[in-house]
Amino acid sequence: MTFHRTAFYAVALCVSIAPGVAAQGAAKSIGFGVVGGAAFSKPAGEDAGGTDIGPFVNTYTAFAAGGFVRLGISRLFTIQPELLYIQKGAKFLDDAGAPAGRLKVGYVQIPVLVQVRIPTGPAGFVSPHVYAGPAVGFKAGCKLREETGTGYTSCEDGGQKLKGSDFSVVFGGGVDIGRAVIDVRYDYGFSKLEDISPPSNVKNRTLYLLAGWRFGHPK
Repeated sequence: MTFHRTAFYAVALCVSIAPGVAAQGAAKSIGFGVVGGAAFSKPAGEDAGGTDIGPFVNTYTAFAAGGFVRLGISRLFTIQPELLYIQKGAKFLDDAGAPAGRLKVGYVQIPVLVQVRIPTGPAGFVSPHVYAGPAVGFKAGCKLREETGTGYTSCEDGGQKLKGSDFSVVFGGGVDIGRAVIDVRYDYGFSKLEDISPPSNVKNRTLYLLAGWRFGHPK
């Protein structure tokens, strides 16, 4: 079984059982919120360098934003489905280290995270947490720019054909302070990005620094 199929089944299973788990044991422990922040992408893999734009890849800084739902299983465990819009990409450098171009790709991503919380302080006001889970992203735009050009063009017009989906594992941690949320997470992509045969070995890798606000929280 390929990783793509395994990840798809894992996401589908988590999404399907989470409401049932919450309804059975923690119907009153459902919260939701919003989150946003910076995304730092740098594609990895054996073929991440040596593109037509430039031979070296540098970090591309963009953003992520969206919402989440927390489904409480117990005081310590929650399941957290999310719906995010994320920009990933890369900057390319030439042999001399000068800017050669950049790629930016938008994704609508659905992570399903299992979260372990450690409530501390009065009524759990401060709550560190760690989490991990599968994610699937759907491409929502792709643009390419060469530094010698006049602006961004579509990836297809620039000769870069990317797949419409991206499977990954998300893991990280953070802290809830009252209703405020601070998170650091890493998005480890498993899908080869190019929609060609055979695809080159280039995959997404993204670090996020996120902050958000909760409108309710599991007890």
